[in-house]
Amino acid sequence: MQASTSTDPRTHHFLPNVISNSQQIHYVKSTTASIAGATAGLLGLTNLSGFAFYLVASLVVGASFAAGNCKASPTKYFAKATDVFLGGLLDNAFAFVLFWTLFYALVHIYD
Repeated sequence: MQASTSTDPRTHHFLPNVISNSQQIHYVKSTTASIAGATAGLLGLTNLSGFAFYLVASLVVGASFAAGNCKASPTKYFAKATDVFLGGLLDNAFAFVLFWTLFYALVHIYD
């Protein structure tokens, strides 16, 4: 993780560092979406319980990323703190649904 050079959170961030940090969180969240989808399929979750599982998994990963890599100060490393928690939520939903339906079909369709 690369921090901005200033300690004042109201100042502008160094754009290449913000882009690099955003790419890192996107990679982590896209991988997590695939794993969460496979887990939801294996558990046999359907309807809203599956989407709730995805939302919780995404928020837990965002909170873990903020606590671990950002040292509990995401505004120091990202333009907005919400980018860590909600960034990529809709972008990764397709991968989640893909793995969710695949693993659900492999395990539960022919019971």
